[in-house]
Amino acid sequence: MSPTLRKTRQSYREQSSPTKSENDKGQDRKIVKKKGKGREVKRRKSSNGNQAEPAQYVAGPEGYKKIRNTGSPPQFNDWCTIVVDDIGKKIYMYGGNRPNDDDYIPTNDFHVLDVDTMQWKKLSPKFWFNAHRPFEPVGKSKPLPSLFKPACTALHFKETNYIFMFGGYDIDEEVVSSRLIAIDLDDVQWWYVEIEGDDVCGRINASMASLGIASYSIDEYTDHRWKWMSGRRDRDYDAHVPPLGFGGRALSVHGGRKILLTPGRLYNKAPVNMQETNSIFFHTTNFTFRAAADTVGTFPGNLRWYWSYSNEGSQSSVQSLLTTSPLPRKRKRLSSSPREAAVSPHVMIAGWVDYGKPEGDHIMPELWQYFLPPEEKIQCFNIRSTIWSTDLNLHSFAAVSNGMIFLGFEGDSDGDTVPDNATYNVCVEVDMSVISKNATEVKIEEE
Repeated sequence: MSPTLRKTRQSYREQSSPTKSENDKGQDRKIVKKKGKGREVKRRKSSNGNQAEPAQYVAGPEGYKKIRNTGSPPQFNDWCTIVVDDIGKKIYMYGGNRPNDDDYIPTNDFHVLDVDTMQWKKLSPKFWFNAHRPFEPVGKSKPLPSLFKPACTALHFKETNYIFMFGGYDIDEEVVSSRLIAIDLDDVQWWYVEIEGDDVCGRINASMASLGIASYSIDEYTDHRWKWMSGRRDRDYDAHVPPLGFGGRALSVHGGRKILLTPGRLYNKAPVNMQETNSIFFHTTNFTFRAAADTVGTFPGNLRWYWSYSNEGSQSSVQSLLTTSPLPRKRKRLSSSPREAAVSPHVMIAGWVDYGKPEGDHIMPELWQYFLPPEEKIQCFNIRSTIWSTDLNLHSFAAVSNGMIFLGFEGDSDGDTVPDNATYNVCVEVDMSVISKNATEVKIEEE
């Protein structure tokens, strides 16, 4: 591994640039936690009909369900990658490095959480490896590569469930990878996908351009072949697109017709500040970029890190702010209660922000809902103080179907030191219909 990566460490509460050599652990803050008394829920069947070990939950504030996960929870790693499968109602967690590993070596840990049963399962550490030639022997069992921050996505294709990985730092080959990996979850095998054309630049956290790369590439699957689209290989962003930094996100929206690009941090230790100018829609047919310039409301700012997920608005359980005549950019809390309405296409953003005074002694998650064009508005749910009251170490977030789930661990820790045996053993499920009652277009300041 190159010295720049080996000396870099994103603390388990904050991401940092893979080109920075100093340890950012000093910026971490303690998150207080307590243990509650568990109560067993009724046994639920998993999606495949098998009986699953019952999860446990502890009564909490209205709209918040604390769940103790069962099964084989993954170890609590820094820099893990989360993949959400909305169709199968699964959350996959890959990689990351042990929080107390001074060498910061990425793992190939691979787990899945069944949202129906809230049960973790460890996937086979060694998948069968071949070139995916159907009439040849499967090959031999081979571990998945250990990659630092690859881009990952779930794909359902011809009645088969896949996860695709691209890029990341390959610890074995000591190079930033430009390879595409296909993982067949049903047949438990993986292979490197052969793509026609010259290689593109290797990338880390490739859902957003990182390491100063402001370009994009489009890979097509046509006539049973993968190939880089002509003229769309390492293509520069348009000149009007501002710097988006590293560690941001890219989400498919509007049925795949557009991709929403949201920013990362511009330099180490800098917070992430979303704005109208750096939240960009990329049109996948016209290959044009447009800023979210007409959005009403306050974008998330001063984020230590964040997760985001798109929702095409097929459900009607989420409440939205009242739609009125054009409003100023910022406005006070609505005096009337929000009404329940059919959900417009939107993006959920969970960001971790400083909490407490003075100087933000802790870091807590906050939740926003960004309604996509043509509605174009953003609202904050103001959940920080309630999450604080749960006294849990919550560090990740996933939106599955219409469920909002914060993931973390429950257990004692010494200041900012994570126990070696810490696992993702607890989560908090948020009821959107309840927390929507406190939604505002401006974030409430701490008292």
